[in-house]
Amino acid sequence: MLHDAQDPSGGNEGQIPLSRAIVTRNFDEVHSSFGGWDHCFDRLVAGGSLGYSQRIESPVLQVMHSKNSGCHRDTGTTPIGTHTLIVPARADHPVGRYLGLAFSPDRIISHQYPNTFEYISGGHNDLYVITIPDHIMAATAAELGFNFRPPEAGVLQMYNESSAADIRNTIESVSSELYMHPQGQLVAPHVLDYARESILMAILQGTASPDVSDSEGVRIAAARAAKDYIENQLHHRVLLSELCKVSGVGARSLQLGFLQLTGLSPIAYSRVLRLNGARRDLRTSSSNTTVADVAIKWNFFHLGRFSADYKALFGEKPSQMLRQRGQSPVSHN
Repeated sequence: MLHDAQDPSGGNEGQIPLSRAIVTRNFDEVHSSFGGWDHCFDRLVAGGSLGYSQRIESPVLQVMHSKNSGCHRDTGTTPIGTHTLIVPARADHPVGRYLGLAFSPDRIISHQYPNTFEYISGGHNDLYVITIPDHIMAATAAELGFNFRPPEAGVLQMYNESSAADIRNTIESVSSELYMHPQGQLVAPHVLDYARESILMAILQGTASPDVSDSEGVRIAAARAAKDYIENQLHHRVLLSELCKVSGVGARSLQLGFLQLTGLSPIAYSRVLRLNGARRDLRTSSSNTTVADVAIKWNFFHLGRFSADYKALFGEKPSQMLRQRGQSPVSHN
């Protein structure tokens, strides 16, 4: 079964992602789901296998979730002018071998065109495949204050299991938000920018050493500048690179200063302020306002995640607050 989006050309300025989902026992269909790759699959072990692949594709980012139950060999090249990072989606699965190197759940494959790759699966694959143009990857790392030089063909070691879990959780969260967009629907550039930056930041924090030579005073001053910026952009889901530019420090220094100033990371601080704004709007909204209306206004595009985050913060679902709108608070004598 193959679902493919049509490209609705039409002059809009938003990026047009291609959403493609496959569930199949046909290796040729799995092979075709890797957009822009020049590669081939060889089955290594007899017996039936089931493949699953889902991807979002845009000019700045390709995110794919690929699973299969068969043992196979995959060889070829990745898309021209790109760098590909392959992350195990689960911590409890043996993975495989990449160019003869052991690939385990605490490692990331780093591969750059035009190098040829060879990947041999361990029989049960569950992988996130992130492909980003070379120049965008380099620029994003620089904006976030990382001197990131991933190997052209090699395996990155994550610092620890916590780093691995953070990377997996970030990719899952971001990709689920992208996958929710109907096939062929235009997605605003800032949504894709947020996805790309969130994924790269998680990988950078888990594998690369940032410059944290800034003094405590510099970090606190930078955090104050970023905090003011966030509070003046409440309806805007800010990018960490924006905050680095405003504050004049790298991502790690900013994170450390912000934690000391507020107890939260900059992105978490922005999120909880937007959740509070959404709660106020739900409480005072008109009778025809929906939860989705309020979520979108406050830049929450994944309704299920918005509801979960809202309940975690306030102890109730946003729909419960919507039903209470207009009611006077209960007086306690």
